[in-house]
Amino acid sequence: EPNPIGRSVIKKKVKEFSDIYTNPANYNSIATQYPNLNICLAHFGGDSEWDKYLEHSWHPNEPEENKSWLSVILDLIQKHDNIYTDISSTLFQKDSYMDLLLVLLENKKIRERVLFGSDYYMMERIKSQEREMAIKIRSRLGSALFKQIAETNPKKYLGIS
Repeated sequence: EPNPIGRSVIKKKVKEFSDIYTNPANYNSIATQYPNLNICLAHFGGDSEWDKYLEHSWHPNEPEENKSWLSVILDLIQKHDNIYTDISSTLFQKDSYMDLLLVLLENKKIRERVLFGSDYYMMERIKSQEREMAIKIRSRLGSALFKQIAETNPKKYLGIS
């Protein structure tokens, strides 16, 4: 029989569950408590959060709940050496996301914490091939940046560098 937490989770709608339990801000205390545990915050927040970041510039005096998950992840990366994120299918939703990524990767700390990912099953959903997307990203980022996110950073994240 599920525990009480399990029962309460079952009653929640998917969106509500996602907003509460997958919010990257929840990982701040975990990253602090377990500094040797590398954590990857999926999809760099996701496409809707990239839209929120682009449409609504966040100011430090605004309430925390107005902050996009992309902003939260950027802050966590700056604060913790064990926080990483992946680009996954997010970048393939709009061309403007690639431009934003290029700007974000100018920051050394961010550049060292982003992982290449394709979300292969999502590529099938949007009728794109994983290889085609990798080539598109590599052509926009250049060989050095692509190697950073596709080889160097994953090795460091996995502790095999």
